[in-house]
Amino acid sequence: MKVREHLDSILKTKGQVMLAAIGLDTSFVTRILSVSDGYLILQNTVPLEYISAYVGAEGHFLTTGSFRLSADHISSDGVNIVFNYSNIEETSDSRSEERIPLSNEEAWCEFINPIDGRSKIRKRILDVSKTGLSLMTAWDSDLLKPGRELPAIALIMEGGRQNAFGKIVYNRKFVNISGRIRHQIGIQLISEDGNGK
Repeated sequence: MKVREHLDSILKTKGQVMLAAIGLDTSFVTRILSVSDGYLILQNTVPLEYISAYVGAEGHFLTTGSFRLSADHISSDGVNIVFNYSNIEETSDSRSEERIPLSNEEAWCEFINPIDGRSKIRKRILDVSKTGLSLMTAWDSDLLKPGRELPAIALIMEGGRQNAFGKIVYNRKFVNISGRIRHQIGIQLISEDGNGK
């Protein structure tokens, strides 16, 4: 899919995109308000305590589905962010497989806490592909650090249930559309023989 078609689709469905900047360990969920050749108008969802660091960063990025757009600088129309993108690339995940964003509140990931071996943890799935998924949580802990193995995961989607093994590959802090700090946890799904599914 061409990037313009993808951006127009996100605009039409009022989907969410992720903003990031060089040197910031926090990303920001926002919405596209307008699509033009070479630039986007984005809802300004960057909280006041982050705005100076975000605006002053040496590079800015917008990630959506299969694409990552980069801008050398950003500006404002007085209210919203004007994102002048100069480069478009396909993300490494999307080159090998499509990641499907899920807005369905009934898509869940369940696993037993490997630290205590008893507690059941249930989190909403953000997106899924053939070899991985990401989920969202309001808390951060040693349990969710990259490298943590999850020996028994249940994926509950569209009325079905599938079991898998997994390993956490990233933990990214972001501010959601409501201004609350959340963590996106990336999980690689692994088959019983140790290979990706």
